[in-house]
Amino acid sequence: MLTSINHSMRQLSKNRQNQYLAKFVLVFMVLLYLIYANYYAGVEENIRFKISSEKTLKGSRILLEDKLRTNLLSSSWIKLFPHLEHMVESRAKLTAEKITSPINTVVKLIDRKTYKTGELFNATITAYDELGYRKKYGGDFFMVTLGRQSYKNDGVSCEVYDEKNGSYHVTCFLLWPGNAVLRVVLIHPSESIYELMKMYSSESEWGVRMEAIMLNSKQENERIVCSIGFPETRSDELCDLSNPTHGEKWTCLKPSSGECSNITWMQKVANESKLLFWDNKYFRDGYNSYIEIKGSGAAIRVQDSVNPPMYPPILNRRVGVDPSTPTGWVLNSRWNFFGRGIHNSNTIRLRQCAAGKEFYFIGDSTLRLWHSYFAQVLHIKQEAPTNPILYSQPQDGYKEDINTSIHYRAHGPPMHNPGPVWVRPFITDTLDSIKNGGSGTYVIITIGLHFELYDADIFGERIRMIKTRIKSLLSRHPGIKVFVKGLHHHEHTPLCPTSWITYRYDVMLRLEFVNMKGVVFLPMWDFSVLRANKDLHPQGDIFTTQIGMFLSYIC
Repeated sequence: MLTSINHSMRQLSKNRQNQYLAKFVLVFMVLLYLIYANYYAGVEENIRFKISSEKTLKGSRILLEDKLRTNLLSSSWIKLFPHLEHMVESRAKLTAEKITSPINTVVKLIDRKTYKTGELFNATITAYDELGYRKKYGGDFFMVTLGRQSYKNDGVSCEVYDEKNGSYHVTCFLLWPGNAVLRVVLIHPSESIYELMKMYSSESEWGVRMEAIMLNSKQENERIVCSIGFPETRSDELCDLSNPTHGEKWTCLKPSSGECSNITWMQKVANESKLLFWDNKYFRDGYNSYIEIKGSGAAIRVQDSVNPPMYPPILNRRVGVDPSTPTGWVLNSRWNFFGRGIHNSNTIRLRQCAAGKEFYFIGDSTLRLWHSYFAQVLHIKQEAPTNPILYSQPQDGYKEDINTSIHYRAHGPPMHNPGPVWVRPFITDTLDSIKNGGSGTYVIITIGLHFELYDADIFGERIRMIKTRIKSLLSRHPGIKVFVKGLHHHEHTPLCPTSWITYRYDVMLRLEFVNMKGVVFLPMWDFSVLRANKDLHPQGDIFTTQIGMFLSYIC
């Protein structure tokens, strides 16, 4: 009997121990879950741009709100966008309800008189938040077009003037008689623009790192990370690999050997979770981004005028001053910019036009495709290494029977394409390397898409360096013709996350080069908006029309 009781007591004690152990394990798992959840919630908050503490995530700067606002207002690029500067100065801390609402925001025609071709049509956009309150500041990004009814490709981009108080004045040029349809699309509310400005305000890319391989003195490969800069890192922990000729900045974290050796290879590594933010409350596609507002779709009737419509002189004068001023229109499926009618490029025209000329295509893959098109149509074999991975490598070709040379050079870092250093020459160095030139030599430059995840002032500094070397080139070879290709509208992608960033850089390019003596700026934005281009690399007649813009100046 006693033995049985002792056995029962031991069993009860063991059961209690097991219960205590189970409770301990349960409590430990709960604590572990809470720690895990809080940590990743914090990371997610930072991914979703909510700045709450003075912390640094790898590859990005997270600053206190006031400090970040001060940094934005001290930026050089924001001076080109007075409405955004005013928005940053005047806005208070926001809640989701204060975001501009496309459901409540409305566009209204200023008057309903009889319109005639050649006149200007006017409308007003009034922004309201999700609670129905009138917005007190501007900064919303609208795309406004006037389309020709029953003509799919015809239309004109409209000027949108931000009154900085929640109102926007719309002006459209009336080109054709008949029916026209007004389309007003809210690309981003001002609150979303502010989040983008905060997000991409660093010398390090958000969500992307450039990994490089250095070969040290022991002939060992060492992996490192590179960027424009690492603001939180001491200078003695960095390798300065900036351009020794003109100073374009590029740095790498020093490897474990402590040596700053030559880079043998570099390529991007992307963190998709940080790049794809379209489930965020500020960026809900089809809810508060890329959506038509109330009143969009209004139709107007335009009567024919006695005199044919001419591009309004007042708009012509403002193209180089006001970034919202439209640069052209599509009429009868033909693009016109600055009053210049453009035909699509075709093989016969290009062959006639290119004879006896030399072309330098300098920049990202959008110009590399121009170079490839010229090479294919003109049957010019390219001299270049055979490595298929190095699609940004320098390429040169010459065709004797038409006396035509074509060259391609990529731009310097940041350039996401893989390869060794020599596939990424800085544009300033490429311009300096042009030793022979004169009448019949054409230089075409573009840059911007690979800078979109950085602070915009970095891009501004880079294009000013390029501008200085263009002046030097024109001084050495006065007969050379220089063209700067603007950026185009596209759908959002991980590395080019929204068309607003591309638009911002296009405006910066336009304002820097449009009135520069000896340089022709080729505007691509309005045409790509009117044609609803979605591709980073335009296709079909959109692509050939772009080349047609260039050819219109040389033949």
